[in-house]
Order: sequence, then structure tokens, then C-alpha cells
Amino acid sequence: ERQNITYTTSEGYKCRDSKLHNEKYLKEHMEAYFNVKYKAKIKDSAIKKKQSLKKYLQEAEDFVSKQLWDSAKNSAELALAISPKLERAVTIKLMAYAKIETSQKVLMFLQNAEKYYKNKDYKKSLLSVNEVLAIDSKNNKALNLLGKIKMAESSSKQTLKSLLNQLEVAKNTKDYEHALEI
Repeated sequence: ERQNITYTTSEGYKCRDSKLHNEKYLKEHMEAYFNVKYKAKIKDSAIKKKQSLKKYLQEAEDFVSKQLWDSAKNSAELALAISPKLERAVTIKLMAYAKIETSQKVLMFLQNAEKYYKNKDYKKSLLSVNEVLAIDSKNNKALNLLGKIKMAESSSKQTLKSLLNQLEVAKNTKDYEHALEI
């Protein structure tokens, strides 16, 4: 191990630490100085990590309370990048993944229900709406579509009833041409 430090001036002159008039530049003092600096830097880094962890976890919890699941998942993942075993962050991440998956299912069932409704396949539309309501009983889109389906089915039943009545009248009056038109 070296006993001295050799300094080089801006003009290119070299000088050993023991030849300088200031003890501050001796090898032992410089090592101590840099050790203190290094430890302070590590401490600052640890403090910043702790602050970041706290910030990401708080953000994740705020996003959960607002039901912003993608953002909650992202903030939880940032917290886990700092502290991989942090239970609260793991819980939030798993909850967010589950909520995102559920939202995707609800969206798929709603899209199917609307497609079936437009094609006047009320039975399949009703099945898809019921799938949504099984997941989220207060889903406004599903409840609105359920109302439309019920009204359409009711209208279809009344139209069918009217046609059957007209056929019965035509049959009783033996007006077969009119019956064929119906």
C-alpha cells in the first residue's frame, strides 16, 4: 500500500502530500475526508430511496381510492422496484391486476350484449348483460341495456300477440287470403 499521495498542479508540477504545508492534504486526512463523503452519499441515497418508496406507495394508495387501477399498478411496481418484498405494494399490485382483468371482462360482456341487442338477439344480449351484473350489480350501462332489452321483448311480445289475434280472426272468418298476408 502506498504511503503518500502525489499531487499534480495545473502547471504539471508534482508534489508529495508530506511536502505540502497543509496537513489537510495528507493521505490519512484525505482518506478520512473521502470516507465521510462516501458515507454521506450512501446515507443520502438511502434517504432518497426511502422517500421515493413512501411517495410511490402513497400514490398507489391514492390511485386505489380513485379506482385508477392501471396507475395504482404502476406506482406499486415502482415501489416494488425499490423494496421487492413490501407487502402493501404487493397487495396493491395484485388487487390492481385483478380489477383490471375484471374491467376487461365487463367491457367484453358489454360489447357482446350491445352487439346482440343491435342484431335483435335479445336472449343472448340478456345473457351477456347478466354476466356483467353478476360482476358489477350497479353497472349503469348494463342496467340501461337491460331496460332496453325488456322494452324490446315486451314490444315484440305485443306485436306477436296482435298478429296471433289477427290470424285467429282471419281463421274464424275463413278469410284465408288475409291470413296469408299476415
